Amino acid sequence: MKREARMANLGEADRRVAGLGSWPVVLRICLRPSAHEPAARDAEGKRPVSLRCLSKWTVALAAAAAVCCGERERERDPLVIGDNPNTSGNSFSYGVSAEFREPELRQLYAALNGPRIRAKLQRYVCPQLLPPFTVTVVLWHEGPYQERLVRLQMTPPLYKADERLANGLGYSFEQTVRALDKGPPIDYGYRNPHDGSPIKTTPYEQYHEPEEGDCVTPRPATLSGDGSGRELAHDILGGQ
Repeated sequence: MKREARMANLGEADRRVAGLGSWPVVLRICLRPSAHEPAARDAEGKRPVSLRCLSKWTVALAAAAAVCCGERERERDPLVIGDNPNTSGNSFSYGVSAEFREPELRQLYAALNGPRIRAKLQRYVCPQLLPPFTVTVVLWHEGPYQERLVRLQMTPPLYKADERLANGLGYSFEQTVRALDKGPPIDYGYRNPHDGSPIKTTPYEQYHEPEEGDCVTPRPATLSGDGSGRELAHDILGGQ
């Protein structure tokens, strides 16, 4: 019942604000004391403030701020290019600057799905044949509890069954993001707890380019089949 009463008060507050015009108008009214209300002065003793009005509108102002913040959070949903936004199950992640936006994300998507990187991945797993795949890229915007970064997902997740593919894809991903991102690192306000000095964030590169396989010798008989690579994909997908 108390919660319902509070919500009813908020509704009444919104109606009054609408009648007055805007929240800034309300604040100006609150800062103008009434002869019938207790008043206080600011720290310099110059501006009288209506205490009752301020307390009366505090909850409504807080609610309005929460709504606005909620709207902004919803507007900052991750930007996804590709058909599989679920990036769980891997650690492909790279921090980017505020200059890395949709155009750069689209260039990254084109590169990771393009023939050059596909050919590189094929050389890493030779003499096995690389099955078909697609790569989805996701840009996470910076927020109160989120750094700005890019993630990816390979469909099917061939990297799970072959460390060469995991390192090769991760290396190509990190190098391509570095080449596309032209902006300075974002200052998230991190500080050294001992002396308060700023801590600069630098992207951590965790993948190294694997050696190329033997692309001259014919594929092993166990994986030859009809040359489609279905056997490897079948093992990676757990027999599906």
